[in-house]
Amino acid sequence: MCSSDLLAFLVFLLLLSTGFSLVGPFFYGEAVDAIAGSKTANADVLTFVVTMVVLGVLCGVATTFFHEGAAFFLAPIEARVMKEAHVDVFRHVQRLSTHFHVNAFAGATSRKIARGTDAIENMIDTIWFNFIPLFFVMVGFVVVLSFFAPLMGIAIVLCMLCYIPISVGVSMFLMRYTRWTDRQDTRVTASLVDAITGNAAVKAFSANAREDDRHGKVI
Repeated sequence: MCSSDLLAFLVFLLLLSTGFSLVGPFFYGEAVDAIAGSKTANADVLTFVVTMVVLGVLCGVATTFFHEGAAFFLAPIEARVMKEAHVDVFRHVQRLSTHFHVNAFAGATSRKIARGTDAIENMIDTIWFNFIPLFFVMVGFVVVLSFFAPLMGIAIVLCMLCYIPISVGVSMFLMRYTRWTDRQDTRVTASLVDAITGNAAVKAFSANAREDDRHGKVI
């Protein structure tokens, strides 16, 4: 299966997962309505309620099955993308000038590479298991509500149009703090890794206490 076919198959699995998650509550709703509308308990009502509950549970199982199936097929794609990104960055770093390597902390450089590959994984997971399912859910709600409550469907669309630019704007604003956090994380990793790799020199000059104090201040 080529990459485009695999991605289309993943979208199909997510669509099925989202579809079953939307259908499930209708069965539970039918069960609740049957219980509320029945004045006396009888075999027909009980059978109908049990059937609706079982169908609702099966929809939940199907939702989980197709979601996890998408995750299963996405995993090798993620691994390949992360591997290629890591190799490309490593190749680039290897060819940087001697001046860079003399003046850069090895721990900081390795941490930046690791954080970059982790960010790729997080980005792919967020797109495939948050944004795409959320898009399907919102479209499904709008379609369903257009039949049962048109005004509610219009309200959801208007809320989405307001929410998206606000969410993007807030994310861009908070990005500066994320970059600050990344810089501090790099400092800590650089201090830790380079102190450990230079442990022989630390011991030679009896500088254990000084290194403890220095790393403690970085933390």
